[in-house]
Amino acid sequence: MASGMPVNENCVTVFNELKLRHAFKWIIFKIDNDEIVVEKKGTSGAAEFSKELPANDCRYAVYDQGQRIHFILWSPDCAPVKPRMIYSSSKDALGKKLEGTVATTLEAHELSDLSALN
Repeated sequence: MASGMPVNENCVTVFNELKLRHAFKWIIFKIDNDEIVVEKKGTSGAAEFSKELPANDCRYAVYDQGQRIHFILWSPDCAPVKPRMIYSSSKDALGKKLEGTVATTLEAHELSDLSALN
């Protein structure tokens, strides 16, 4: 797997539903079969969103805070090194597809790193 992982077009479609229609509050993306795909989406708040992130695996996410949309690289310290490297090196591929209204990019290694979402 190389950096610049392909992004499934559904990622952009679902992101646009969040951005334009506010259909969701958050989206979690994962790498599956060598492409970035939507794993989960939801309308609950930050506490519930945090519970959806795996404790020992990496993910990408976007969180709509109303006036701001945050792009998140979830990379817990206890995750294996290889996935952490792959997610880190492929982050820009997804970020470029979701360009436009992402206000901040957060790199979170533990749940307390997501305190900006509260």
